Amino acid sequence: MTVSEEKQAQRKAGRAARKALSPEVRAAANAALCANLWQLDAVQKARTILLYAAFGAEADLAAFAEEALRRGKVLAYPVCGEGFTLIAAVPGADGWAAGQYGIRAPVLERSALLQPEQLDLVLVMSVEPGFGGQKFMPSALDKLRWLKAEREARGLSYLLEVDGGVNAQTGALCKQ
Repeated sequence: MTVSEEKQAQRKAGRAARKALSPEVRAAANAALCANLWQLDAVQKARTILLYAAFGAEADLAAFAEEALRRGKVLAYPVCGEGFTLIAAVPGADGWAAGQYGIRAPVLERSALLQPEQLDLVLVMSVEPGFGGQKFMPSALDKLRWLKAEREARGLSYLLEVDGGVNAQTGALCKQ
């Protein structure tokens, strides 16, 4: 079995194990995860935190989000789709709706948008999210080139990170 196949098998087993948990055990695991996040120095110091809205059996960060708001943190969520590169939304109380696949997503008309100048790091997915063992998608290189050019043209300083399918060969291409 290759490393990619092992990772894919582990992810599948992890998702199945999480789904098999009772609601009480899942709630306790979510609470422990949220508590552990507050132990991280970076989380304590952060002014703005980019989260995801949980879907299905994913780890639910709702309690973390509630506490972050109580502590005065700004919570942003990624804006997905065509034409929304480098934008994150900070939804208001009524700023949510069911998006693609029924996943909770910010409603742009009822959200504040963070602009590229407000970003510290941009993560470029070079595989389809959520499925292990995939090959690097060459289209990620176009995104990286655009992000680098945009960063230079605007005098920005965000970091670029690439996730998925990166090996010695694709990593060298990403650095160019």
